[in-house]
Amino acid sequence: MLCKIILTLVVSYSNVSQEPLERGNQSQLQPCEAIVYDTSEYKTSAVIDYELVCERAWLRATVQSVYMVGMLLGSYLFGDLSDRLGRKPVFMSALVLMVLVGLGQALIPEYFAFTTLRFILGASLQGIFLVAYVMAMELVGKTRRVLVGVLAQAFYTLGYFSAALLAWSIHSWRWLQVAMTLPALFFIPYYWLIPESSRWLISQGRTAEARLILQHAANLNGKTVTEEMMQEVVNTTSGKMVSSQAANFLDLFRHPNLRKKTLNIFFNWYDLTLS
Repeated sequence: MLCKIILTLVVSYSNVSQEPLERGNQSQLQPCEAIVYDTSEYKTSAVIDYELVCERAWLRATVQSVYMVGMLLGSYLFGDLSDRLGRKPVFMSALVLMVLVGLGQALIPEYFAFTTLRFILGASLQGIFLVAYVMAMELVGKTRRVLVGVLAQAFYTLGYFSAALLAWSIHSWRWLQVAMTLPALFFIPYYWLIPESSRWLISQGRTAEARLILQHAANLNGKTVTEEMMQEVVNTTSGKMVSSQAANFLDLFRHPNLRKKTLNIFFNWYDLTLS
């Protein structure tokens, strides 16, 4: 550790009329003998455990930057995998990965290994959120998508409030990490409770499985679905999926209305992240 302190030397001047600036700077830099942390409120923290002070202080921001890079890459990775392998298996894989990495962060004793886990955590968390959001949008009809989308973001906000409450009540950052990770285990039963996206199944030509899921949903809602209605849904959804397979990121900017909405969303995310 190359920390240094400013050691001020007391010098006696015979000419007391001399201005302080004219007397010269008698301070010297001396190496620190030890680092003393303020543990009056929190006995430990990642900064203390990994000594992220002095010449290593810049590593604190690096951890968060690496985490955000993980989120960026996770968006593409898990998004593409969910299109290829299905929504539910990718969602569950990202969930299990997040739990393992989250608990591993509480145990890891070394900074660079901790940073690597933060990268994986960011990727897995983004995979969970994006895939779950897409599943929710595909499980409901057009008239309910706005409501479901708003509710999803509302619970996201409640999670932030809960995190603040946990941080206030748990003073050890390692136990805080464990407390914020373990609730994800409650989502494991989703594998048996939540069906695969019928829209994705139809896009993959697995119409028989999609029909069973749609029929089950109709029974739960007390609706009667005829064979003609079912075939119409399959044909319509299949046609939309085929027409969208050639789409790419640049299509967001090809049409004026869609371009305006896309740029508006980009700006909102940028602004909210800064605030």
